[in-house]
Amino acid sequence: MSGQDYERFIETKSLNIHIPNKFLLDQTQILDVAKCSDKEKYCFSELAYYSDYDLYLVTLSMKLTKDELKNNPTEQVLEGVLKVFLASINPMAAEFYGASSVLGENVNANKYSRESIILGVDADVEGRQYVGYARVKRGEYLSVSTSVEETNESVIQFITRLCNIVRSGNYRASLVEEHCDFGG
Repeated sequence: MSGQDYERFIETKSLNIHIPNKFLLDQTQILDVAKCSDKEKYCFSELAYYSDYDLYLVTLSMKLTKDELKNNPTEQVLEGVLKVFLASINPMAAEFYGASSVLGENVNANKYSRESIILGVDADVEGRQYVGYARVKRGEYLSVSTSVEETNESVIQFITRLCNIVRSGNYRASLVEEHCDFGG
C-alpha cells in the first residue's frame, strides 16, 4: 500500500510531499507480511528505499484510541511498539535484545538487507498525528535508538530532519556523516 492508499489508511494530516529517489518495494517479498486493509488497527503500510539517504524504511501505520493506550503517554507506548516490531524484522535489533528474529531468510538479501531496516511509525490517536522511528546503530557497540513526536511531518521528514539541516549548512563532513548515515 502506498501513495493515496497509504494516506487514506492512516488519515494522515501531513503534507503530501514528493521525496526524490524514493523506490517503493514489495514488502511481501522481503518481510513475508500481508498488505494493509482499512479494517486493521495497525499494519506495515509501506516499504521503501530512499537512495538520497541510503535509507531502507518500513512504515508501521496505526489507528489507536486513548483507551487502548491505557493512560500511558502516547510516545512511550509507540516507542515500545517500535522496539518490539524492530526486533522481529531486523536481525541486528533481535541480537541487541538477545532475541531471535522471527522472520526467515531475507528473500532479496542481495540488494536490501533487513539488518539496515529502519522502522517508522505513523499513528493516528483520535485525530492527533504521531510519527517516530526505531533503528539500529553499529559502531563500537550495537545500539537501538527510538524517537516519537506529535507532528504533521511524514515519517521520512522526521527521520531525515537533522540530516537535512546539517547537509544544507556549512558543517564539517564528519558531522554530516554522523547525522546522515542511515545504513545501520
